Amino acid sequence: MVDLSVLSARLLDILFLGIALIGGLTIHECAHAWAADQRGDPTAKYLGRISLNPIRHLDPIGTIMLLVLIVAGVGLGWAKPVPVNPYNLKRGSRDYALISFAGPLANVILGLAFALILRVLTTLFPVPLFGGNTIQILFYTLLFVIAVVNFSLAVFNLIPIPPLDGFSVLLGILDSLPYRYRWARQVSALLRQYEPYGPFLLIVIIVMGTLGGFGFLSLLFYFVQELTIRISGF
Repeated sequence: MVDLSVLSARLLDILFLGIALIGGLTIHECAHAWAADQRGDPTAKYLGRISLNPIRHLDPIGTIMLLVLIVAGVGLGWAKPVPVNPYNLKRGSRDYALISFAGPLANVILGLAFALILRVLTTLFPVPLFGGNTIQILFYTLLFVIAVVNFSLAVFNLIPIPPLDGFSVLLGILDSLPYRYRWARQVSALLRQYEPYGPFLLIVIIVMGTLGGFGFLSLLFYFVQELTIRISGF
């Protein structure tokens, strides 16, 4: 016999995670597009990517993977990359790094906003230890999940492995250092040589961190959740 209470809780988990991920991916890609336009490349703007409409950002395959893996209990998916023409940028690698950093920064701001809102609400309208209002608890849980997911997206995307944003940010920092730091150019050139192998390394890290239940990603997301608890007080 199916336990309806367990089934309902599972469906709510899937719904909350789906809302948080779609919202987080949308704000992430919109921030990339906005930053690119600010740094001189209107390509994404002309394609309608400076928008909070998820349909403009979600990739068909990435969305299917997102839905399938959410049901499996793994919040993983991707959106359409924001096209950037480097020849339109004002300051080359430095601008590209700023554009790459804009996505994770937007997720941090959104996650912080929801965590602080949750802290204010739980302070003004605390949940009783026993017999709490179900709607109130569900609403607070949704706010918490949105905060955790956005913080997680920011941290995950700042890992310096291609094709994640952190790799472009790292290259931009190295290329922007004064010319007397020759080692920075050498490291940058070396990293670019290994860039094609980045996706394979990323897949290994993701598999170990999600299916294996251990590893770098699991530890990373644990600290993200703990940080969110401290900020939100939930």
